[in-house]
Amino acid sequence: MPTYQELLQQRDERRERNKDIKRVNNGDLYAGSPMYYYCRDCGEEMKLPEGHWEAAPTYCGGCKRLLKASIELEAALRAQGNSG
Repeated sequence: MPTYQELLQQRDERRERNKDIKRVNNGDLYAGSPMYYYCRDCGEEMKLPEGHWEAAPTYCGGCKRLLKASIELEAALRAQGNSG
């Protein structure tokens, strides 16, 4: 499992890679085309079939792992502060 610092570095690399990508406007696509979504944190493109039923994704898998690691790190730091 990557460390928190590695997850941050990977996120920064994704941000750099995605900063200049041309975003797809779903409204310009033909009916039946896949729908494009972009990660709120790093801009990574996520594509789903047009008729998908699940909610539109907000974060890519890498940023979800980073958010989870942030929550776990904060909880560990709080527990450490309360035990002293």
